[in-house]
This record gives sequence, C-alpha cells and structure tokens, in this order.
Amino acid sequence: MYNTSKLSPQTLEFIQKLSAQATTNREVVPMALSRAIAAKLPLPSGELLTPAEYYATDVTPATRELISTFSDIIAVDCDRCLELVRTFWLIRYKSAFPSATVFACCDIPTESSFLGYGSTLSSPDIKFIQDNTIALCIHFNGFAKMIQDIYVPATPEVQQTAGV
Repeated sequence: MYNTSKLSPQTLEFIQKLSAQATTNREVVPMALSRAIAAKLPLPSGELLTPAEYYATDVTPATRELISTFSDIIAVDCDRCLELVRTFWLIRYKSAFPSATVFACCDIPTESSFLGYGSTLSSPDIKFIQDNTIALCIHFNGFAKMIQDIYVPATPEVQQTAGV
C-alpha cells in the first residue's frame, strides 16, 4: 500500500474530495486519471510502424505500475483505466508523429475529428468529454499534481545520501 504521508497537502485534500464524491465521479475519475497517466508515459524518439504494438510491449508495464499505485490510494476501475491510458497515449503519439493523411471516422463532429484523433476516441467518450469538460479538467489537474508528488525527481542531495 502506498504511503500517502509523502503527498502534498493539496493532493491529500484532492483525495478527500474524491472519496466524498465517489458515486458522482464513476466515469470522471478513470478518464481524468488515465489522461494524467498517459501524459506521464514516455513516447518513442521517432515514428513507429506499429505504435500499438510498441505501447503493448514497452509502455504497458509502466502503465500497470502507475494504475496499481493509484488503486492503492483511491478506488479506481483498473480495466477502464488501462483502456483509456492506451487511447490517450496513442493520441499523444499521433500528435507527436502525425501521418501524412489525417482522417476522421467518428460520428460526432468535433475538433477531435479535425485534429486527427477522432478515430482514436470512441463516440461515447467524445460525447462524455464534451459534456463533462470542467469536471474532467479539475480532476486531471488533481491527478497530475498527485503524479508529480508520487514521482518527484530526486534532488542531488537526496541522490547523494542514497549513494547514487
């Protein structure tokens, strides 16, 4: 179990609010958390022939570790998070390495279609994001801060005392 005493007061307050709103955040939490995790995961240094295969072999282990850490702290649908992290990571990849032809195949016309990642998100997820943008942004910021608290890079002083 993760030791929450290492977390900042802001993050601890965020966790308390999450617990109080558990029923209203049933889909907001996994979507915002997954977006924050996907933003933390590394992208390859260049374009790939099969980004989904790269994700499965090179990124999935870190994804599972991050989700596991969060599931020690808050109640979260791990399977839904795994699915969404993959989706959001692929969107990041497509944004970093855009293909020559951008195509859209989603039935909800949005900026996501124009930007070329509408085919990555499901129509229900696009609709949910449109309907819950404010709540998702608030939760994303909370989870991004929590990730920062959990994975803060060691300072030179900490590295020196650890013998690094």
